[in-house]
Amino acid sequence: MKTYFEKKGKKIEVELDENTGKCILTIEGNSIETTPCNVKNTWCFFVKGKKFLKDIFNFNEDSVYMSDKSAEKFYEIQKQIMENNKLKFFKNSSVVIPFHREGENGFVLTGSLYFTNDEKSEYTDIAYLVDNLIKNEDLKWCLDKNRHKDISVISKRVATYILNIMDKENLEGVKPIRYKDCYGEYISKIVFTNFEIFEKYLFEAVKDDINKLKENEMKRKEHETLCFKQAKETGKNVKIYSYSVPCNSKNEECDIDNIIVYATPEGTIKKERIHCY
Repeated sequence: MKTYFEKKGKKIEVELDENTGKCILTIEGNSIETTPCNVKNTWCFFVKGKKFLKDIFNFNEDSVYMSDKSAEKFYEIQKQIMENNKLKFFKNSSVVIPFHREGENGFVLTGSLYFTNDEKSEYTDIAYLVDNLIKNEDLKWCLDKNRHKDISVISKRVATYILNIMDKENLEGVKPIRYKDCYGEYISKIVFTNFEIFEKYLFEAVKDDINKLKENEMKRKEHETLCFKQAKETGKNVKIYSYSVPCNSKNEECDIDNIIVYATPEGTIKKERIHCY
């Protein structure tokens, strides 16, 4: 994809590589990488290169913004390409759970997790796993309820599961990397061939949690149904549950508010906030 515009009488070509997402700006046969962006509500191409700008425009600047409306379209396409490439990288890379060297105690879990191939390594979070990578619906549902948690929770659960079964089962697509020194032999990291393999063992590691969550969810729905039934029969609001949150008013002399959730006779949910003094 290409676009053309002029600046100071010079014809400027910008080409977007639809495979890599890179934007290349070319003037009079000289090329430099550029970034489409929006500055003060003006779409433009950002160029950084003091020698390039001085040789072409006689600018004594390190960088410059070249305004052109086509930058908006280039930005949107580049953004989509980069997202697609990111997703492809995560799907096709190995997943690594590293351990940390701790003196004579050998290696201990760091709580981190990263994706890697021959060219680069990259970290991610629970939200990205849920929104883009996880296919197992039960696992997706479980992680979605815990997306506020750190990725270390997942890392430690999977690693602990692997360590517990690796001497009993044939681990397909999983390779514990061992390290040997004068203190003994230890596992320094666990490598999963790809994300599909990692997801398989992640599901096994949290399967009991998923079943417990499902059981609790079923009990919650049964309790909620009973509360609505009682509210309809009595004509009064029936408390379903309550929880505490930080106070939402600067005018109140309290730190905590209690939120009470009711089932109403009309079949709706009503919340009542009570300040705790």
